[in-house]
Amino acid sequence: MSEDSTSTGGNETVSMGIAGTEPAERRGRRILQILLENDVLLGEAEVTVAEEFHREWRDRMAALRGRTLSAEIEETYPGVDAERTEYRGTPYYALEERTGGVEADRMVSHVLAVADVASVRTLEDTGVPSETARLAARSLRQFLSSCPVCANELVTMNESCCGGHGPRGPTKVLACQHCKVPIYVFEE
Repeated sequence: MSEDSTSTGGNETVSMGIAGTEPAERRGRRILQILLENDVLLGEAEVTVAEEFHREWRDRMAALRGRTLSAEIEETYPGVDAERTEYRGTPYYALEERTGGVEADRMVSHVLAVADVASVRTLEDTGVPSETARLAARSLRQFLSSCPVCANELVTMNESCCGGHGPRGPTKVLACQHCKVPIYVFEE
């Protein structure tokens, strides 16, 4: 996940930096179809997360909150070495590529690591293939209502809440004001 080492963290290339080889739009449609077929997402025009999946995902996030996730990240994202570090008192994981397909030298906050590792594991439990689960994890964050770590309510706001914004001005994000971490950056 590309969070630059300080604060951005919303929509990295694909979860934990893993990029597929097919065009993004086609990959997105394929992932959406798989999630619908596995009853992770429901609906057509308005898509929502199935309550059973959401409950299991929340439970898994709660179980991961206070843990160091280096081993879980490495197990969930083959080819990635993860080392826990801190930046201004906030836990992050330094990710380093071991094999092709992963962008090297990236940072991910503990908050996003909890969300994505829990998402991938819960998706795999529903029968979603591992590669698809890894690619879907980041997008599923838009359906969260509470922070994966502190459990406070998430709010939709401008990215400037969490340490700045991009060159085109403020970006709409789903963020935890308590943790000061954008959870998801909405497409404009």
